[in-house]
Amino acid sequence: MAGRRSQPASRRQKGSAKPQSPGKRRPAPKQGKAAAAKQRKAAYGRAAGFWLLLSLVLAGTLPIAPALTLLLLGGLAPTFVAAFVNEGANKGLKTYTVLCFNISGLLPFIMDLRAAGYSFAGVVPILTDIYTWLVIYGVASVGLFAIHLGPTIAAATLQLSNNRRLAELQRLRVKLLNDWGPDLVGGG
Repeated sequence: MAGRRSQPASRRQKGSAKPQSPGKRRPAPKQGKAAAAKQRKAAYGRAAGFWLLLSLVLAGTLPIAPALTLLLLGGLAPTFVAAFVNEGANKGLKTYTVLCFNISGLLPFIMDLRAAGYSFAGVVPILTDIYTWLVIYGVASVGLFAIHLGPTIAAATLQLSNNRRLAELQRLRVKLLNDWGPDLVGGG
């Protein structure tokens, strides 16, 4: 008993006289209904802001260049799908990633439409060309791949970096043991 330290009552688990081990943590308390509602409201506000901005852009282009609005509505379909389908904490980031890739796929065709004077006669050949849709949706799919493969690539890169650092530290340890002897680690 003399070698064992007793922990204060505040660190002991309820209903147990046995002290809690220092490595164990208590589970985090569950969030209350108010906190969960607040998070849902904040997420709704961000989503509402995205839809409001997109609606303003489309409404702003409609009276000036209806052909551009038609191209944007068809071309931004992957972004609309991503906004509805994505879940989780990074829903907004995922949607914006798809949006950025989607716009980069749309830009060459927006420039072609601009050269045609934003007319319906200029948008018809763009909309009826299968390669237009292949490029637009293909680039948007690269955005989806970036969302799903990005964490895997980052983890692999960090693992490789950590392995290199571990090998370097082991090399330095061997060098120290050779220079100072086994007494350095308390082995003898």
